[in-house]
Amino acid sequence: MRKISLIIASLILVGFGGGILAQEAELPDPGLTPDSPFYFLEVISEEIGTFFTFGDLKKAERYAVLTAERVAEAKAVVEKGKSEFAEKALKRYEDQLNRSLARAERAKIKGISIEKITETVAEASLKHLSVLEEVLEKVPEEAKESITKAKEASVSGQKNSLRFLAEENPERATEINLKAAEARLNRAKAKVEEDDIEEAENAIKEFENFSKFGEEISAIAKGLGKDTTTVEQLVGKATSIHLEVLADVYERVPEKAKPAIEKAMEVLVKGHEKTVEALKAKDAIDEVPEEASMPEKIPEEVQKRIREKVKKEIEEELEEELKEEEAEVEKPGEEKAWPPEDTSLNTYQLTSDFSKLCDEIYDEKNGKGPIVDGKRRAGSVDGSYSWDSGWKGKVEKEDHMCKCTATVTNVSVDVEITITLPQWEGYGVATEKEKAKWDKFIEALKEHENGHVEIYKNGVEDVKAAIEGAGPGYGLAETCEEACDKAAQDLKSKADQAAEDTIKEIDKEQEEYDDSTNHGENQGATLDCTNS
Repeated sequence: MRKISLIIASLILVGFGGGILAQEAELPDPGLTPDSPFYFLEVISEEIGTFFTFGDLKKAERYAVLTAERVAEAKAVVEKGKSEFAEKALKRYEDQLNRSLARAERAKIKGISIEKITETVAEASLKHLSVLEEVLEKVPEEAKESITKAKEASVSGQKNSLRFLAEENPERATEINLKAAEARLNRAKAKVEEDDIEEAENAIKEFENFSKFGEEISAIAKGLGKDTTTVEQLVGKATSIHLEVLADVYERVPEKAKPAIEKAMEVLVKGHEKTVEALKAKDAIDEVPEEASMPEKIPEEVQKRIREKVKKEIEEELEEELKEEEAEVEKPGEEKAWPPEDTSLNTYQLTSDFSKLCDEIYDEKNGKGPIVDGKRRAGSVDGSYSWDSGWKGKVEKEDHMCKCTATVTNVSVDVEITITLPQWEGYGVATEKEKAKWDKFIEALKEHENGHVEIYKNGVEDVKAAIEGAGPGYGLAETCEEACDKAAQDLKSKADQAAEDTIKEIDKEQEEYDDSTNHGENQGATLDCTNS
């Protein structure tokens, strides 16, 4: 017993110490691996460490560190010749990667910068993808499915992290995406040298996807009003390098594989021409070549075919854009739907003229605004969770008694969200200045309350996960029917408690959001009733 206790103590220390993000995305020592009979101790220690990690950003960092450990564990068991244990580590990898990004998104909703964590996840995913591909080549066919799934999760996680990063630092997001694209090209080149044409083609398709994803990064930045000049220059300068690698691959693959390489070249040339046009409009062409230079080793007829196809596609896109612009002029855009989907809206009526609106909303005694944290506010959001689940029982005979073990199945969770906002009856007769103040206030208030809505909606998956992880329930009785009734009741009690504990955490997140935004005041969600 003393030996086990020492192991637990040691693991708990590891569990608390794993929250520091590495500067480089190298894999850590795997420690205990899933083939160990003591692996459950590592799981427990990590869960304790996570429980005592506070704040969404810290939790996001914590989960990001743990993903690297899962990849290291999978690699270690495969190298031991125990590939059947890799699936356990990789399932946890997918879960922890998703949790890292979910926590980062929550931090973002609260106005916290997530640039560092999303950059870390994106960079780490490059390493993880490389390791997973290495592992995939070493395992038997029956073990490939779980590794392929983890590989897909890694790519998806990388792209989601880059989407978040693009909102804060589009230049860095572009650099990482270009690095990922280049890694796909290098893999294609290596696979061609190994005469593995099928894997080379797969790598080229992945490269194409990363190249197209670069356009999404730029679109995100533009949508937020950011200057994308550096982004476009980075992409423009990378084109010739990528075309050279594609040309090397093109030379070595059989004829049936060449169309896939040509398609990737088309994507590059088309992207380059769009980039050059954008830079010319800003007079910022810098060192970016005005024309994508096709390597001489690509036959002239192929070069011509690619350029003609790209020209036709760009012309068709321009025509489509013109049609859309004309349609937009004929049919003005509609306002963004409010309230948000799957919510209900309550309004309270304000009848005063503009100068007295603040008293009508905020007055502690006679105001009409909802009371939040003991004070009148302009708006509020209330959420109420409900859940349902099934269960399945397993019975065992013990002497003359029956023991039943109940586990959760088929969990469903819903949240009913009600938003309360003011409605001003005097808006129609107000001055333009008063209307402008009111409009600005209402839009900011909606933005603030939507942050609360997102926290409630994100909480649905957390409540569901808590219920799914609850139990099992146990029952012991003379008959198995009675034993399973007891087990079901025990399970229900545990599941309800797990759900209620999670809802308390969600309520705490709502409070933290209000604290970080000063109940929306930092977002402009407080009405200014002065005449200035």
